[in-house]
This record gives sequence, structure tokens and C-alpha cells, in this order.
Amino acid sequence: MTLNLQKSDLVYWISGLAVLVFVAWRAWYMAPYQDEISTFFFYVQPGAINPYSAHLDANNHVVNSLLSFWSYRVFDSPEFFFVRLPNVLAFCLLLFYLHRLGSLFESSIKSLWFRLAVICCIYTISFFSLSRGYGLSYAFLAGAMFHLLAMGNRHQTLHLLAGLANISLAAWSNLSQLLLLLVLAGLFLIRSLSDRKRTLPHILFWTVLAGIPLSLAIDYSLLLDEKGLLYLGESSGLFSRCVAPLLNQILPGSVFRFTFFALLLLSTAHIGYQGFHTRKLTHSGLLSLLFWSGLFGMVLSHWLMGTNYPVGRALFHLYLVALFQIFFWIDTISLRLFPIVGAVFVLPFVIQLLTGLNDDFVPMWRETTMSREFVAVIDEGKPEDRLPLVMTSPIMDFSYNHFNFIDQKNYNVAQGAQHSEAADFLILNEWSAPPNPDRYQQLLVSPTTNTALYKRREELQWILHETQSFDSTIVFAEKFHALKPVRTGGHQDTSFRVDVACDIDMQTSDAEIFLVLELRSSSEERLVYLPYELRRIQALSAMHEFEKSFFIEEHSGNGTNIHVYFWSPSGDSAVIRKLRVDFYKSESIKESTRDSAELFESSTRRSRQQRLSNSSVTLSSATG
Repeated sequence: MTLNLQKSDLVYWISGLAVLVFVAWRAWYMAPYQDEISTFFFYVQPGAINPYSAHLDANNHVVNSLLSFWSYRVFDSPEFFFVRLPNVLAFCLLLFYLHRLGSLFESSIKSLWFRLAVICCIYTISFFSLSRGYGLSYAFLAGAMFHLLAMGNRHQTLHLLAGLANISLAAWSNLSQLLLLLVLAGLFLIRSLSDRKRTLPHILFWTVLAGIPLSLAIDYSLLLDEKGLLYLGESSGLFSRCVAPLLNQILPGSVFRFTFFALLLLSTAHIGYQGFHTRKLTHSGLLSLLFWSGLFGMVLSHWLMGTNYPVGRALFHLYLVALFQIFFWIDTISLRLFPIVGAVFVLPFVIQLLTGLNDDFVPMWRETTMSREFVAVIDEGKPEDRLPLVMTSPIMDFSYNHFNFIDQKNYNVAQGAQHSEAADFLILNEWSAPPNPDRYQQLLVSPTTNTALYKRREELQWILHETQSFDSTIVFAEKFHALKPVRTGGHQDTSFRVDVACDIDMQTSDAEIFLVLELRSSSEERLVYLPYELRRIQALSAMHEFEKSFFIEEHSGNGTNIHVYFWSPSGDSAVIRKLRVDFYKSESIKESTRDSAELFESSTRRSRQQRLSNSSVTLSSATG
């Protein structure tokens, strides 16, 4: 089975371009995730580039933060696509390096299967639609592996320089690859020393481009570990808790996973046998050495330093190296069966990609995002005389609240919780139990994520309980500025609504200022704690007209006081004018004044106009 080289390249580039369009399309339409939003506010928006002086967190994928900052500043748009743009462009880099790796194959058809196995894996390409460092690191890792394999040919110094640069960029894009990259850097050093005429300059290049950056990456990792920030992972069960769950997400079907393991072990045994008898290190031999050294280093680090075994996306780089090993080994086998094996291996990826096309979510975070339609429907169906009260399943509130920033509108705040009887709207994923159907009707449901939007059948009637207003200007640079506590009366099963309106002048664009609501008992025990960072729940350009509405539910009857205060953990200052806080209490209910059927039809028309496709969300009319 043969395929002309030019034809195989044509098939690859057409496929790659199609996948690139999908990656960019999803980067544009998909709602931002919690980690992306944190990256934006901690590093991108303030331009906090130096990892040692910026907010210390493993969430800071430094190269991603830097490139996203540049992209955000150049395009000067609140659309999250421009924060994700560096990762979309990194997919182009991956396509280029896969093409160059494919040129090292003897068989054009096997080269094509290898490249398609990478770009048609929906788990792999998902990271290129996100503002995270994983996609960048995979592209740089592919580049480093190409330059390592190509060093035996011409332009050894050029391959050394480019390979080491890719290693350092990969490390600072994703620190979870660090052990593997140290092995890779060592292989570059060993191969570079084979040219004795250039030993000294090669050692100098290695020190500057890899030795220093990797040493700093190790130092930064140790700092994160010292602060207890490297918590992602498992303390035991490398295969059962780490490898198996990852492969379950990547490889569809147990037969497919068994085939992958069989090919990995068979290729390793054959490569070892060949290397022992020929005393030569082939391309597949180098990749096998890299894979098993990286795996051994991870186990050794766990036993000697107590580090957690990486899970999920933090382990994915080893899968890529294993996949490269398998296909480069298949290229050395002349049996007619093996091109067919390659085709069979790629086919499930293609089917999974075509059947999994969506702009709602990425596979590893399926339950923690929402469609833009949900926000549009809530905005359409909100109460006429006040802001809507919205509750989401935990973590999803980050996405909802960021639409205030993206759309430069006031959709109010979503509160993340497991249950509510006071909210006007509920956005619930599979983690949360559905609400009481007598009180809430379903408006939308996404067939891809099963996330559903519910609306309260009858609005709660809110009675004004107390008002606090301050006409004078309040300037604070202290850690706290508290309002007078409001007594609640200590009733069971009571809901309170707190409306806050004021003009705020943030002294800096990255000011870390929170509005906090607490429900406390008579003994000052904190029963409810709701902190909201101001820049996360309202666009800075509209901050001078801050207006939000919150709800607090009290079921025990122990809550006696509601406390509202502004808080800056870093001591940032702000100027507050015309502050008014209204406290409401729910007493009775009234029938909703809006017809749910009209709301449903209106939201459907609006959704179709705003999206390229309406296939990702199914609208179901409310019943009862």
C-alpha cells in the first residue's frame, strides 16, 4: 500500500487546515473557563509577566501569560478569542513540526497516518482553543523532538539552537513537562558533543538556551512546591488513577486502548532487541529512550521527593512521546500489515473528532462551561424592575460572570452553589440535582453537556427591610471598609436580597478589591460567606456605575446579622461615591408576569442570529 509523497502532504495540509478552522471557531465561541479567567485577571490584564513578582500560582503558565498579554494589548478587545489567539497560532506551529517529523519517515502512507493520529485527536487539539500553556508546550515539544531526530543530518548547530529554544519554551509553558524536558535536554547535549570541532560553542549554546532557563524553571517549581501549590495529582496508583483515566479520555474503546499498550510494549521490546544487536540508536530508539526515561524520572521524583503523580493534561506529554515512538517504529517494519494497522489506529480518532464537533466545551472540562444562549435568555427574561438573581453549579459562575466583561453589559452576578430556592434562574450541570419541577421550569438544555437552564415559575416578592446610603465620598486604602450590620430577625427558611449601587473609581486597573457579604450568628459565627472581586463581575470601563444584586438564603434560623464590606487583601485603594445598599426580605410569592412560551420563542430567535450554528443547544419548551 503506497501513496505518492505529494498526495500524502496534500491530504495532511487539507486536514490540518480543516482542524485549524475548528480550533479557531471553538476558541471564538466557547465560553471561558475558570482557569483561563484567573489567568486573565492575575497575569494578562495587569501585564504581570515576571513569575516571581506576580501572583504565585501553578496556574501561571508563563509563556502563555506573556503571549496572551501581548495579543490582548495589540487587539484591545474584551473578546476572549484574542486572549486565546496565541494557542490557536501554536496549532500552526504544531502542523509545521508534524510535517517536518513526517518527512523523516521512509513510508509516505505511514507518515500520513502518524500526522493524522495527532491532529485528529480531539483531546490534543482541545488545548489549542484555550488560553492555557498546554497547547503551546505540545507544539514546542514536537519541535524539540524533530530537531533532536534531525541532528544526525546536516545543520547540526542550527538544530541544536532551535531544539534547545523549544525545550525552554515548553518548560515555561507547562512545568509538568519539566522532567521529560530535562531528559530531552540531556540527549541534545550528548548528541551535540559528537562534533568535536564545535564542542565548546555547543556547550555554551546549551548552557544559555537550556541550562539557565531549565534551572530557573526548577527553582520556580520548588518555590511552588514550598508554598503547597503543586497539589494537582495523585499520591499513589500511577496506572489506575493517572494513566488509565487519561487514556479513557483520549482513546475511544477498550480494544483501542489495548492495541495502544500492545504496540507500545511490542515496539519497546523490538527497539531494545535491535539496539542491542546493532549498537545503533534509531529515531524510534531515541523516542523510546526519551519516553521510558521520562516515566522513570517521574516515578523516581515521587519516591525521593514525595511529588504527586501527574494526572490528565499534566501527563499528556508522555502519551504524545509514546505515540511518536509507536509510529516511528512502525515505519521501520516492512510487513504489509502495518500500514493497515496505522489506518485502523487513526480511524477512531477521525470518527471521534467528527462526532464530537461542538463549540460548547472541551472534553476534560465538559461540566464546567455554559453556552452563550443561556446568558442571552436570562437577559431577555429578567424581571422588569430589577436585576436577575442567578445561581449556577459550582465553578460555572466564573464563566457567567465573565460575560459582564466580554459583552460590556450588566448581567448581574451568578452565585455558585448546589441548591437555591431564591434565584430567578438556575444553570445546573450533571453535578447538581435538578430543582423542584413545581417551582422551576426548564428553558434550555445543551445535548452536548446536559447543562440546563431553569426559570422560577413564580417570582419571590421582596419587601424592603433596610437601606443604608452614603452620599459623601469614601476613600479607602485599608484592608476593610465595612457597613453597619443589618439584623435579620433569625427566621428559618428566609431569603434576603442585597442590592448594591455606587460609583467606584479603581485607582489601578489590576486593583484587587472585593465586595463581601456574610451572614453571621449572634456569636459571630460565619454561616454564609460570599466574596466577589469587583473586576471579575463587572467591566472596568463601566465600574463607575457599579450595580449588582445578591441573595442570601437562611434555612437554620441561626443567622442574625448580614455584614457587607469592601476588602482589599493587598491594600489597594478605591474611591466610592453615592453608595446605596438595599436589604430585602422575601415574604410571599406572586405569579410571574412573563409568559414562558413567549420567552422561549424570543430567546430562540435571538440565539439563531448570534451563533454560526444552533446545533449545539436544544431548546425545550417548559411544561406545566
